[in-house]
Amino acid sequence: MTYFYQPASHLQMNMDDDSPVNTPDIHGFVMLGRNTLFLEHLPMFNMENHEYQCILEASIPPEAMQACNQQRDQSPTIPLVLANLSSDLFTLPDVASGRRTSFEAEIVIWETDNPDTNPRLIPQVTVTVRRIVHDRHFNALFQRPSMLTYLLFGREDEVFLSHYLNQAPEFMHLLQAAAVPEWLSAEQIEAGVLIHFPDVAQPAEPNRDLLAAETYSVLYEGKEKRFSVSIGEVLWWSPID
Repeated sequence: MTYFYQPASHLQMNMDDDSPVNTPDIHGFVMLGRNTLFLEHLPMFNMENHEYQCILEASIPPEAMQACNQQRDQSPTIPLVLANLSSDLFTLPDVASGRRTSFEAEIVIWETDNPDTNPRLIPQVTVTVRRIVHDRHFNALFQRPSMLTYLLFGREDEVFLSHYLNQAPEFMHLLQAAAVPEWLSAEQIEAGVLIHFPDVAQPAEPNRDLLAAETYSVLYEGKEKRFSVSIGEVLWWSPID
């Protein structure tokens, strides 16, 4: 699947060689949160520009956020995707380094996997990056965790889980926690932590049906003590090539 908007004129040399240099590009992000806006990058494994798991805390004007929440109320199962405009390209290292703190974007109602035919909810909006929650380039030498692993992050009463990504074939799986874990401080949740599911087998192939129960026992950052996490709604699932 293709989750970003890539006009032919913007195809870069890093598709054709092993250069580590990132080139300015269009990046798609799944929108999370009704009170605080989080953006999770839609990655790919075959293009250097997009080989990142990146989560941002951001903001858009209040009227734009209100429009997004109204759309979610009308169609709660249809995600919203935000992507920077072709007139305002950047690299993810630009954002992670703090050199880029805002950009112009469009917000798309993600009805299908074809970005060209999906309706635009907001054709142009200014996005302000408030902070980096998580930013990591995929590493070809790192093995997949032995246990099913998710990033847990959020703010106040909105807590999210994002499947930890590293090697293809992978799947992007975003969920909302049904309750704020009381065993973590607000600061830890805002910073983001890794949790592991010892009773759920790590799938060899992308699996849409993981974490279907209401509550799971988890480990915090690989330590032995078990804690509980309540699972809410699935916000996004997709395989990653």
